Amino acid sequence: MKSATAVLFLFLAACRLCLAEGGPAANEALRILARDRGAAYNDRIILVSGDRGMDQPAAWYIVAVDGSGVLREFLISRKGILREGPVPSQAIPLVNGVIIPMKQATVDSTIAFMKANEAAKKARIGYDSIIYRLRCRDQKGNPVWTLQLNNAAGQRLAEVTVSASTGKVIQFLAYPVPPPQAAAPQKPQAGEALNRTKEAAGRATQSVGTGLRRTGEWISRKFAPN
Repeated sequence: MKSATAVLFLFLAACRLCLAEGGPAANEALRILARDRGAAYNDRIILVSGDRGMDQPAAWYIVAVDGSGVLREFLISRKGILREGPVPSQAIPLVNGVIIPMKQATVDSTIAFMKANEAAKKARIGYDSIIYRLRCRDQKGNPVWTLQLNNAAGQRLAEVTVSASTGKVIQFLAYPVPPPQAAAPQKPQAGEALNRTKEAAGRATQSVGTGLRRTGEWISRKFAPN
């Protein structure tokens, strides 16, 4: 499971390269997918995901079923499709699900953000970035947006579930902020470590030299003629 998560996050990490440009809304990313790879893809979307939204993500990670029934992933920014390919087998359990009825998913990520932002204001929760997930909530094909609100350290502060059909906030969950992690002890720099090693070696050499000198003096006294 850890390796599958790593594959997914490595794919998503590429969106960080576009942060300075500002990201598109989800509907724009879906239009780019339909334009460049065919409108049929919009009828086979399983997951629309975006990380580090400020307020919108720099790029969207979209998973869809291709014409052969194979799960295919796309990373899409304003520039177009940045990367695509079949979903790695170890990541399939993480992204697989029910096909989203996009005709019912009329609420775009911009509206989902507005709803989540209003809910956060009412709860007096400030946040730094948002993780977006659009997928079906159940086997009946009810599409929902799940927005995770994070602080600057990437810690989860709240989670807002918004209906992708009506825009209604279905659920709002606030989480206690975990205490800051203790800073790991810093490793000595290479130069500092070398100096310490030389210093220790010098002390050892001096100690050995003193011992040998004292031994030599003892031998001289022992065997020297009276």
